Amino acid sequence: MRPAPRLCAPASRWLAALLTTTAIMLTLIPAHSAKAGEPDPSTAGSQRLATCLQSARTVSALFVFDQSGSLSGTDPDGVRYEGLETALASLARLRRSDGEELTVEAAVAAFDDSYTSARTIARWQRINGDDSALLISEVVDRARGWTAPTDGGTNFEAAIDGGLADLGDRGGPHSCRVLLWFTDGLFAAGPGADAARARLCGVGGTLDTLRAAGITLIALQLADPRLSASPGQVDDLPLLALGEVGGRTCGTVPVHEGSAPGIYLRADDDAGLKEIFVNIANIVEGCTPTEDLGTVVDPGIRRVRIDVSTPSLARHLRLDIPGGVSIDAPTEGGFEQDGFRTNAIRDDNYVSMEVALPEGGGTGQWLITPDVTVSSDDVGFCVFSDLHLGLGNGAASGLVAGTAGTVSVVAYD
Repeated sequence: MRPAPRLCAPASRWLAALLTTTAIMLTLIPAHSAKAGEPDPSTAGSQRLATCLQSARTVSALFVFDQSGSLSGTDPDGVRYEGLETALASLARLRRSDGEELTVEAAVAAFDDSYTSARTIARWQRINGDDSALLISEVVDRARGWTAPTDGGTNFEAAIDGGLADLGDRGGPHSCRVLLWFTDGLFAAGPGADAARARLCGVGGTLDTLRAAGITLIALQLADPRLSASPGQVDDLPLLALGEVGGRTCGTVPVHEGSAPGIYLRADDDAGLKEIFVNIANIVEGCTPTEDLGTVVDPGIRRVRIDVSTPSLARHLRLDIPGGVSIDAPTEGGFEQDGFRTNAIRDDNYVSMEVALPEGGGTGQWLITPDVTVSSDDVGFCVFSDLHLGLGNGAASGLVAGTAGTVSVVAYD
């Protein structure tokens, strides 16, 4: 599964357009069940998250893992933990486009019939420091050891209530809080399911509280045959994340301005599971896929990211770049040649490489060739504009409350 993003249109008023240009150009919008020509339901959530990151000093990412018994069948090989490691490594590379310091912290919790707090599984800790790789490994090991499938059920209310509590004391006025919720099941809360849905989805209920707190909910779903086994069974996850699906609503719709809309991603089998975790960092950072254009870099682009699914460990990517530049870039760590700087992470079945371009370089069609055989569908390509806005010199000079004035804003990169 490879989401097909779309870009949303800028606001009509010039000032709103100016202040939201960065968010619009940096927004990745994953496709879900929307038909061609329809707006994607996760657009608002993706745009708001990209906007939040531009002013954040801290990103707090809480992973809440389903550990119900069905995962023994839907993900027997534990691909979700490989996905977690990839997602954490990608999040650890987050940076602000203006170069200001950004702290990225993460934690892992779990749920079945009840909720197990991050205090028990993997506590909050910074993952983008000098010992990033070691800390990420420790988080993943804790997740493997404490979130194995149980005989329990799938209580969505417990997951949301617990996640809201674990995120409640994180960050401050310059923080982005994200709840990444993974499940393969349907909401199962016994005879009290309808009452639980009412508490979650009522106006002013739990989901409204989550959104009003500015917490972005990213729901990650691994398809389970039970999801379509019976007409009487309802899949609540898209509704809880998005607020409105197929005429059903959850919480206040439309979501209040200033609140955080959600995002929904689905993998149809365990082969696509890791990829939805891979897309987490792209969503947060606003790396915009080139879609039908393929590996094309437009003028003005200063960074690209290449994601490759591989059948075995790939050690190098050959990059043939317009202008006669050919780079044999290692798939781990940093490398520099001809003004192009690469930084990559990898495992046995995945490579993610970010490439920083010299000014005016790299425009046109790229050719990407791993040292293992892959198909074109295995190569993902997205671009960063790195456009950000800053106040010009003397931006606020002469401003007087209650009178008209001028604010100088400068566009960088």
